Amino acid sequence: MKFRIGFRGIETDLGFRQIIEKVFAPFAEIRDLGGPKDVERFLAEKGRADACILVTSEDIPADYKTLWSLIHTSLEDPVFHLLFLYSRKSPERLLGIANQLQIHLVNKGDEGAKDAFTHHCYAIKTQLEHLWLKRRFMDMLDYYEDVYSGEVQHKQRVRKFVQRVRDVLGAESVSVFLLNPASNEFVSESYAGDGSPKAVPAAGIRELFEFRDACVTSTLSESQAVSLLKQKGLGEKLSGTVVLATFRLYRLPGLILYLFGRKRHDTLLWDACNFASREIFHLLRSKELRSQYQTLNSLVKVENLHLGRPKAVWQILKPLKDHFGAEGVSILEVKEREGNRLILLKTFIHYEGKDVDTFPADEGLGHHSISRNKAMLITDIVEQDAVPWALGLEFDPNCLEVDEGKRVKIRAIVPPGSVEKERSVIYFPLNEEGETFATVKVALFSRPSGFGLSDLRALSVFAEPIGSLLRNLRSIEELRKELANKQLQENMVQRGEALLFYREITLGVFHQLAHHLNRLNLTMPLIEDLFEASGHETPQVKELIDRCKKQVKDAKALIDDAKTRGQQLKPLLKECYLVADVVRPILERLRKRIEGTNISVRATLTDSDFSVLLDPKLASESLTNILDNAIWAIKEHRGAGKKEIFFAVRQVPGENRVRIEITDSGVGMDEERRNRVRKFEAFHTTKEGGTGLGLFFARRIFEYCDGRIDIPWSQPGKGTTVEIVLPTAGGAK
Repeated sequence: MKFRIGFRGIETDLGFRQIIEKVFAPFAEIRDLGGPKDVERFLAEKGRADACILVTSEDIPADYKTLWSLIHTSLEDPVFHLLFLYSRKSPERLLGIANQLQIHLVNKGDEGAKDAFTHHCYAIKTQLEHLWLKRRFMDMLDYYEDVYSGEVQHKQRVRKFVQRVRDVLGAESVSVFLLNPASNEFVSESYAGDGSPKAVPAAGIRELFEFRDACVTSTLSESQAVSLLKQKGLGEKLSGTVVLATFRLYRLPGLILYLFGRKRHDTLLWDACNFASREIFHLLRSKELRSQYQTLNSLVKVENLHLGRPKAVWQILKPLKDHFGAEGVSILEVKEREGNRLILLKTFIHYEGKDVDTFPADEGLGHHSISRNKAMLITDIVEQDAVPWALGLEFDPNCLEVDEGKRVKIRAIVPPGSVEKERSVIYFPLNEEGETFATVKVALFSRPSGFGLSDLRALSVFAEPIGSLLRNLRSIEELRKELANKQLQENMVQRGEALLFYREITLGVFHQLAHHLNRLNLTMPLIEDLFEASGHETPQVKELIDRCKKQVKDAKALIDDAKTRGQQLKPLLKECYLVADVVRPILERLRKRIEGTNISVRATLTDSDFSVLLDPKLASESLTNILDNAIWAIKEHRGAGKKEIFFAVRQVPGENRVRIEITDSGVGMDEERRNRVRKFEAFHTTKEGGTGLGLFFARRIFEYCDGRIDIPWSQPGKGTTVEIVLPTAGGAK
């Protein structure tokens, strides 16, 4: 803040000028005013500084009295103050307005005149600094709105606002830190000013200060600053005023450090820094939410999975690279497991382009993350005896808390021909049914400690939609392998089952996308609440939030419409007789198939037949698949004495329903496997070479006919029973 101070009619030997220099230096321009013209010019130019002070006395020439009207006019400006010294009595011209805060009267004849003069100088300075800061804060809030509504990246948005805060407060530097539990340091997230520390030790600060879900601001003494910050080279900066604001951003401790090169008025400075800290904290929270929302929205829009694995995975990796500002991102998927060895498929994007690679791994970071199901925060990779070692923390993926990380030192394996030389890396594993099938990696090649726990948490948010997309992509690939079989392909063309397969996979994708859009829709009110709580909600921000809500709503409506269209593909139902039209032809084909084997078929069919509403072709195919499974199970049970398939059709007592039972004397299943199989999920199979689609489509077809399928009994070494219940359409004949 710059002061312009004018002296008129003040004796230099009384020491008042020295007091002015002491109070206002080094930000004061002090001028001696010789006559009325100088005073008039001084008052006319008061707008050239942030504040203007006229120091005068009653001992002035008579012609100076003509300027009283100009002084009265100047007093209408809150940045102008008049400091008047008198010796005989209070000047009559000022008696009527002496109670104004901008006029300060000092009797220079009193014994305590210098003390009174000093008091008034500090009062003037405090009033003007408060006024100056208030105006700058209004400018800062306007700038906050401009920054937030601008189309810039989130980190740039925070950095621009922190720079503005530094300019407003006149600080040497302003730095924002988040705790990195791997190094036990607060690492710089954003900063403004020369000499800003890149990290400060967490020891001492976490024990001494409170971290809450709101800012807590404290002014540090010089001894506290030197003791807690322990920064080499800060020297003079720590000898000035140091203000520290602590907070907790989504359970992660953080702080804002203000360094001033000189001593400042503590009360005023605390108010200013506390105000600025709250605005920075709100911006950090909204930045995190908005950033995650945009990345999730990009993942939801990933499409064209049918174009092939590399292109589809690259679509997934691109928003991750943008979100973290990473130099390399990749997904490592398990192709094969050979004991401890993993055959990994790596799809990646880095500064030299994008590619796909397959390699074996017995150790290394990716192997560690997958084989042990660990999320990892690697802060640096160093060489020891020509061997690269990764240093950092590993976490349970479900417990990413500050004090839950375990320190690790893992040998880093660089695949042959790789150009990646990571320094900072985060990994997050992807799981399906209790088994880790892939891990996502985000890397920086240029610097260590580039990621923190907040980044690892953000990656965990993205893991679920990424895993869902990869599972759907894998389902499509497995389906394509089955389509490569000519016979299956011809059958599927004849019956239109290919369309049914793709429809089911697509509906699964729609379900996942709708789930994540619902989560995003729940997040948007949180952002709105944050701005309402801060008291700075603006029409621009509200418009942006409303626009985001509408986009989520529109996307959800599109998905719901697509799901409805996909479900219109139906089996061709018609009324037919279950035994005559479906069961007997199947049994005839079955008996011909097992001729020459030691497998027998025993059928129990009622004398009457049952009218049912179903698709005979699809129902026959489903029952044939179940019988194929029975034959396979009997052949696998090499020690079995009796090799038999029992087929029965019976009326359900007291109901208009008919029950089909197929029991084999095969290998059977234990309770755990039976419960897994009876879910009838796609692509799950217990036999080598199986597609895992037979029982899945049987369930879909029979449920469509208002029936059901179940596996009520199975025992290892004894066999399995499959039961199908269907409603009758026109009674029995």
